[in-house]
Amino acid sequence: MQPFPGLEHQPFTEGDGPATAVLVHGFPGTPAEVRPLAAALVAVGWRVHGPLLPGFGPDWGTLRERRWTEWRDAVASELAAAAASGGPVMAIGFSMGGALTLAALETGAPADAAVLIAPFTHFDDRRTLLLPLLRHVVRDLRPYERADLDDPQVRHDLAEKLGDVDLDDPATRDHVRNAVSLPTVALAEAVRAGRHAWRAAPRLPARPTLVVQGLQDTTVTPVSTVALVRRLRGEPRRLMLDDADHRVLNPGAPGHDELLRALQRFGHEQLGRLG
Repeated sequence: MQPFPGLEHQPFTEGDGPATAVLVHGFPGTPAEVRPLAAALVAVGWRVHGPLLPGFGPDWGTLRERRWTEWRDAVASELAAAAASGGPVMAIGFSMGGALTLAALETGAPADAAVLIAPFTHFDDRRTLLLPLLRHVVRDLRPYERADLDDPQVRHDLAEKLGDVDLDDPATRDHVRNAVSLPTVALAEAVRAGRHAWRAAPRLPARPTLVVQGLQDTTVTPVSTVALVRRLRGEPRRLMLDDADHRVLNPGAPGHDELLRALQRFGHEQLGRLG
């Protein structure tokens, strides 16, 4: 069963505007999750690029071998390539993609503006502090082992990851429960990326920044995002979405349309400012 088989999970470039936005997906996502953001920015004149981080999407089988610094360096390379093509650059990161964006900017990667959507720095669950040790004991986590495979949201999630599979077939259900896994080491690397982003934030030069956070998000909590904003230089703008959770990038999810409108306003403003 090939993970993430659809073309929507591949890297993409859209639009032909004078400035480029680089959209960085989260963990364990793919460029598919940021495509609605891309469409919104293209509509107001941006050229957008959505890279696929190493080890994600169809390369899921290599995720165990990846380290957070490789993800950071990939983001930095994408930003440098965008700047080399001419015109201003805007860095946009979702969840762990937000952490990697901050980490890449610390290396000196170019960005004239930034957007952080539910930027990950840490999990509130203190058990995650054990991940550096746990990865040596438990190689893989099985996120669907006890999941309700008849739940519409679970089925939607699996359809995105596995494509058109028959979740009513007993053999398929058994495969999903016992073979679909997440390397513990990869989760530990994501935690490392978040910690580094937290430390890097106050060292970054001030730039126009929009930070968006759902108030119902339990993966990246509003408290952690507010604390991160206070560490950033300049005067970052905050947009707190009352009903939104961590699925805010999904079309139809609470807060999704408001997010797109805010992104378009910010993008249009930056095009005017940067010329």
